Amino acid sequence: MIVSLKKVLIFIQLIIYLSAINANLVAWIEYNINYDFIVKFLCIQKDEPENLCHGSCHLKKNLEQNEEQNKPANKQNHELPNYSISYHIENYKDENGILTSKTKKYISFISIDIPSNIIEPDFPPPKLL
Repeated sequence: MIVSLKKVLIFIQLIIYLSAINANLVAWIEYNINYDFIVKFLCIQKDEPENLCHGSCHLKKNLEQNEEQNKPANKQNHELPNYSISYHIENYKDENGILTSKTKKYISFISIDIPSNIIEPDFPPPKLL
């Protein structure tokens, strides 16, 4: 059975894509594959006779690193302006009596300032009996 090169490349790209998206899953798989090595050499509690950590400190450190890398660098909130697009269609007859239409596109920017009393009511909601 011959597998085409295209299918193999698609499979490899899929694995790379999924591993980039699921970095936490990759860290967990790496932890399970290298469990014995992590417990013996990388664990913080490796010298204690009753090791309750079992290398989970190493996994926790990797998960925190992944979370830190996935945080956006700039935490500023960039809001896109609210806008409305409307189309106006004009139907008219030209000099020859042929019905034609013309479409115009209008873009308008909307500024919405919601009063605070609409968001927060003055009284609590009623209680159900």
